[in-house]
Amino acid sequence: MEQYITAGLIGSLVTIIIQAIINAISDRVKHNRELRTMVFQRKLEVVEKAMSWYQETLDMYYMLQTALKEYDKDCNPITVQKIQVACMKSNKLFQETESRLNSIYLYYDFSDIEKKYHGRESMDCINKLLTLVAEIGHKIAGKTHDR
Repeated sequence: MEQYITAGLIGSLVTIIIQAIINAISDRVKHNRELRTMVFQRKLEVVEKAMSWYQETLDMYYMLQTALKEYDKDCNPITVQKIQVACMKSNKLFQETESRLNSIYLYYDFSDIEKKYHGRESMDCINKLLTLVAEIGHKIAGKTHDR
């Protein structure tokens, strides 16, 4: 009878140990799944912010490009207003860059894309054109003050 009791206790002990091991593995798997889900959700939020900023920036550049094509050296008030609105939107977007774009670099590396599409050269060109826009704005402001 003692052998049956000992066997039953050993069997119960083995069952408890196996159950504890299974629970530990299950908890670890669940924890890893939750971490992956959190990282995925965070990546999704970051990409959504970045794409929103990108689309707004493209819209602003298109509006600026259209206004600059319409610029006729006579300070047409509508064209001047379009340029001013584009510049204000540009300033707003550039101020939001850190909060809406920088976190994307935590999750993604864009160096290959930047090289392939000449990102640095494009930014240099954009910066030169923004300087030109600022100079035009300054000249416009000078002409409107003279009137």
